[in-house]
Amino acid sequence: MRNLVRIGQDLASMGHIRGREEIREAINQAERRISEVTNSTVEEGTLSPLSDALLRYTGNLEEKYVAGSPIVGIPSGFQDLDHMLTGFKKQELIILAARPSMGKTALAIDE
Repeated sequence: MRNLVRIGQDLASMGHIRGREEIREAINQAERRISEVTNSTVEEGTLSPLSDALLRYTGNLEEKYVAGSPIVGIPSGFQDLDHMLTGFKKQELIILAARPSMGKTALAIDE
């Protein structure tokens, strides 16, 4: 939706265009950009509401707690980090800091 709004704003800002070729080019660019948004949109039914995902997750946490698992938050996938933090929990601020090229981004996006 944001992309479509941005396209509309860009078109509105072209109100000064007067020549036929310029207008035609602006329309072509807008059509191309709208087509790109349409093609990149996630299909309906592939997403679920956040509330459903949270209910599934909290049920999983309760199971872990009852089973005596030391990880009560969201596991990071790194055993040592999970052991230190017991997983990521609601209302915690975890700051990942290090010198450049030390792997912060790789750690943050690793699955």
